[in-house]
Amino acid sequence: MQAQSILTEKDTLPAINIKRLEKRFGNNYAVAGVDMDVPPGAFLVLLGPSGCGKTTILRMLAGLEEPTSGEIHFGDQQIASGTSGIIVSPGDRDAGMVFQSYALWPHKTVQENVEWPLKIKQWSPDERRERVKEVLELLSIGDLAARYPGEISGGQQQRVAIARTIAPKPKVLLFDEPLSNLDAKLRAEMRTELLRIHRLTGATSVYVTHDQVEAMTMASHVAVMNHGKVEQFGPPRTLYESPATRFVATFVGTPPANLVHAQIEDDRYLYKQIDLGPARPSSTDTPCWLMYRAEALKLCQTADERRIAVTFAEGTPVAGRFIITVWDERQRISVVMDHLPEAQLGDQLYLEFPEHPTMVYED
Repeated sequence: MQAQSILTEKDTLPAINIKRLEKRFGNNYAVAGVDMDVPPGAFLVLLGPSGCGKTTILRMLAGLEEPTSGEIHFGDQQIASGTSGIIVSPGDRDAGMVFQSYALWPHKTVQENVEWPLKIKQWSPDERRERVKEVLELLSIGDLAARYPGEISGGQQQRVAIARTIAPKPKVLLFDEPLSNLDAKLRAEMRTELLRIHRLTGATSVYVTHDQVEAMTMASHVAVMNHGKVEQFGPPRTLYESPATRFVATFVGTPPANLVHAQIEDDRYLYKQIDLGPARPSSTDTPCWLMYRAEALKLCQTADERRIAVTFAEGTPVAGRFIITVWDERQRISVVMDHLPEAQLGDQLYLEFPEHPTMVYED
């Protein structure tokens, strides 16, 4: 007898479904037609520069902004529609938000801060006491329960903010650049902590940042945003290995990829009259952009037919190697090398290209 699936339509729905979402402020589009399906339990990072629309999307998910048009669903529940005017209040969305500023009550103790949303949801005193103890221990701050926010460090305040958010057991967790106020060492520690909390809660998380290192290390899915639109959506590895657009190529990766503007002549790529190899069969004779990873390029002390003259800018040690920055006229180019070149600021070096670019983008 053939086995039958017991999954219901509800079980297969995305945890978050965004359709044709737009948000205008006057005549300006902060979000311009975004579509996205976020699977249950995902850790989605909205990544992009300031002003790209990522925080506006997060605020619409939280109920702090209303969409101009389009729809948002959490599972099978429509929580916002700019078309029909349906707007579910923030408190009824089964979502919790961690703010950049922590937003703790200064006159309440750590325990009282964490307990507050449970009071709002009318948990019994015994349930509140048990849950507060549980989440404080989960965040390793059980010994801070009687202290006030002004008596603990920034990193501890952030843990309190997270504890308060997860205490009511929301299905969706929203993070608005929660680590931006922490120093580099504490940021790295809290990234690990946030992922641990994410796994333990099983909630679907949406995390906003402009830091692509955070995105690539934390996310199960990344939405790279630019000018209110999603340039690419997918797992971090896919975005790194196969960036769909020039913007994604130059925004994702450490260091990001390099682009050079090449001509096509006689089915060959040419840049500053340097032959960069055969053009792809589908290429036309119009100019295009060639993508090169920093580790595929080479810096040399002498000229050659496959090298262009560049100016040495800086060298930065990273994980036992060096990221070398050079100037090609007004364009910055990054090269990863095992050692620093023998050069001073402003010295001339020569950049050598590999036989083939990693990716090619139309002009």
